[in-house]
Amino acid sequence: YIHPLPETNQNLPSLDWCPHYLSSPMCKYLLILCLASWTPLETKGWQQQGTNHVVRRLPSVSLKLSSQQPSPPTQECEPPANYSKEENFKRLETTLIINWKGEKEHGNSMQLRHKEFTSALASVLEEDSEDGADAVDVDPEIFFTSALSSDFERASDMSQYEKYAYENAMQYMNIDSCSCSSDVKVKAGNEHLMKAVRRSALVRSLFEIVAEGDSYPELAQTALASNNLNDMMTSNGSHSKDTWRVSMRQYGGEAKIEKQKQYGKKMRSPMQEELRAINQMEKLFIEFTGPVDLKDPDISLYLFEGLKGKGRKKILARLLTRGANTSAIAPNTRICVTNTTLCPLAAFTMCNVARVKPGYRIFDPFCGSCAILLAASMIEPSVKIVGVEIAHNGQVNRDNVVKDFTSRNLTLPAAIIRGDSMSEDVRKAARIAVGDEPFDAIITDPPYGIRETSEFCVDPPLINLVRCIAKDRARGDGQRLLRLGGRLVAFVPNQEGDDIAADMPSIEDLAYAGLEFIKMFEQPLNDSLSRWLVEYKCINVATTTTTTTPGENENGVRESSKSPEQQGTVDNVNEEGLIIIDPQNMTPAELKRGRKLQRRIEGKLRKEVTGIDSPAQEESRNYVRAEVPIVNDPDNMTPTELKRARKLQRRADRRTQKGIITGVDA
Repeated sequence: YIHPLPETNQNLPSLDWCPHYLSSPMCKYLLILCLASWTPLETKGWQQQGTNHVVRRLPSVSLKLSSQQPSPPTQECEPPANYSKEENFKRLETTLIINWKGEKEHGNSMQLRHKEFTSALASVLEEDSEDGADAVDVDPEIFFTSALSSDFERASDMSQYEKYAYENAMQYMNIDSCSCSSDVKVKAGNEHLMKAVRRSALVRSLFEIVAEGDSYPELAQTALASNNLNDMMTSNGSHSKDTWRVSMRQYGGEAKIEKQKQYGKKMRSPMQEELRAINQMEKLFIEFTGPVDLKDPDISLYLFEGLKGKGRKKILARLLTRGANTSAIAPNTRICVTNTTLCPLAAFTMCNVARVKPGYRIFDPFCGSCAILLAASMIEPSVKIVGVEIAHNGQVNRDNVVKDFTSRNLTLPAAIIRGDSMSEDVRKAARIAVGDEPFDAIITDPPYGIRETSEFCVDPPLINLVRCIAKDRARGDGQRLLRLGGRLVAFVPNQEGDDIAADMPSIEDLAYAGLEFIKMFEQPLNDSLSRWLVEYKCINVATTTTTTTPGENENGVRESSKSPEQQGTVDNVNEEGLIIIDPQNMTPAELKRGRKLQRRIEGKLRKEVTGIDSPAQEESRNYVRAEVPIVNDPDNMTPTELKRARKLQRRADRRTQKGIITGVDA
């Protein structure tokens, strides 16, 4: 599109207006497109003075470079399709930098990290803003902007997800406003932010920018003029005794990528570069009166190079605080551990989403080894916690659970009840343990797989729990399980191809329980399995005047609150109590769930009559008593039953060959 034209006196406009986000390696291509799509008011072309070439105006081309944070990867390990290194970076006028952790796990999405920290900050602000007995809801509006960029051409061994995780591992943070449900004025200060970070599991550290400079001598001069480090110098005749340390971190083009880690807590910069920078800032550091401590200093200073949006400026930042010490309740440090122990990061995240505050009454109806209750007690030592677990001491030893609390000097649970939380008596005992008051938060990770195999349960645990909340609510305020304004936070697992709605409470169930859906986040666990973190809030909504609850009619008989299409998987049963499978009128997910429930019901009925769980176990008993071979019938057996039958057959063959003939077992 470059055409020779006669020379004119028209001057080419200056190129200084070009946006700063036009960076290599696409700089020249984006520049040509932008120039070609821009037209002065009085001319249709640009001509460079002294030449006979002009860039002719092309048809309008829309180039939109989003300044918003891209959505993080969910089930896939790749970053979003619209993610680009050349995204438009809008520098925020902020002095705070937040460093995230959890980048190794693909399920710890950026939205989940933002949600946890925002909820933790809201909890801290609500604590300071409560007016008497009235609870205050605070919703901070925080803007996060990526602070890192890198030359990934030299880091070819990094995957797409690692690149995405690297560029978003550090972000600039700017708090725009904090809206409040009352007239109380809320303002977030550094004290609130530091307290929120200390309880957040997905935050590694929080920094405050002290000074900026084009060189290290200039950076030292700027820091002295800012007076931001006066507490480390002589002030009013007294000397600071705080120990201190200086470290360097190089990012982007400044980093020696081939010689160091890209991101994470073990990321380090070359020692020679660090010493050279410290020597150039001698004018600043010589003013510090406290001793140097390289291991555990009171004050940690950091020199940052290559931060996004800062050009080639050097940054001096001060470490304000670090995130929660989740490793203190890691499974390998605990006495009581179950087969499906919840990881500490997830336990802390759930407690922060539930906005745990001092004195909160917290209930976990499926507590297991009490990972959630341990996290809640670490966040706020004054909480009153109650757990219910149906498993016996052989599976979950309550004495060991108590030892996990006492060994960490944490507040003991008010009660750890053995029983089914779906029982009214058990829920009543849980309320009595906290003064017969409703709970401020219900936080739980229902054991879907364990519960389905250990106890007959048609509906998913979360649906049953919501119906129990509705039952207790219908009896009056004195019997509420969850107080008005309280939150219900739970995990809901979901396999690829399954409908998550089948495991979620219906709108009718939520209305009866007085619950409002807030938000849900997906956390992929592997290629085929993920879990959703769901959040509900208890609100005062109008319901019908009848005393019935969802799941029961006026005669007290349980009935379904699902649509007719969903009833085929749960409630459409015949006279024998077996589910009617209708492939013509059922979705694949409903059909799959219906068949699964059908097999479970058949197994329960068989066990009640014969004491045997499955046909494979029945054949095994026949072999032991009558010494007949096990029959493998693929047409009439499920894959699980067939697999077990073949396993029993091989075991029986070995016993016949070795046990009976030679007297040797194996």
